[in-house]
Amino acid sequence: MAPAPGKPGIRRSGSVWVVVAALATSGLSRPGQRIIFRIDVCAMPAAQRPAGDGTPMNRDDKLLYHQIHPAKLAVDVATSAVSSWLLWRGQLWPALVVGWSPSVMVTAAMVRWMDFPRQRDSRFGRYVAHHMTRQATAIRLAGQLAMWLAAWFHAAWGIAAGAALVIAGWTYSLPSWRARVRGGPAPFDPQGGTG
Repeated sequence: MAPAPGKPGIRRSGSVWVVVAALATSGLSRPGQRIIFRIDVCAMPAAQRPAGDGTPMNRDDKLLYHQIHPAKLAVDVATSAVSSWLLWRGQLWPALVVGWSPSVMVTAAMVRWMDFPRQRDSRFGRYVAHHMTRQATAIRLAGQLAMWLAAWFHAAWGIAAGAALVIAGWTYSLPSWRARVRGGPAPFDPQGGTG
């Protein structure tokens, strides 16, 4: 339902309620309109925000986009390979330490002290915002667990299958993403988000 003339409208954006001014009829000054627009954009899910708008990232955004930072990708690939090698050699506890500790510590540090506008505004970042659901994360984790289990039992084919599952966890949304990109993004409306 459209808001009454001269009054701001209320709509659901993500998991919070935000006030969205009816800019054409509310009578707000231009600075007031910018403030309301900024509140609205900050509350949007990452996938709905206009790229390059300069919106500060919240914790959920950082947890999403830090995954595609080169440092995080390098740590994850290295710890996966080294921990799998340790399991192949029968060294369970060192493998567990290497497999989990560096990734957790790097994530904590990056989310605490870094921001990721370059990753958010990249093509890869827009894909990740579209793709990285709990299901995708679960598939990636299942692939890693399969690699570790296969390494413990010296099953090279299982390591390869687990690696393929990890890759699938990153890429299975590519067809729908490409179709969406070809169709063009919905226009962004400051009063109502994406059209």
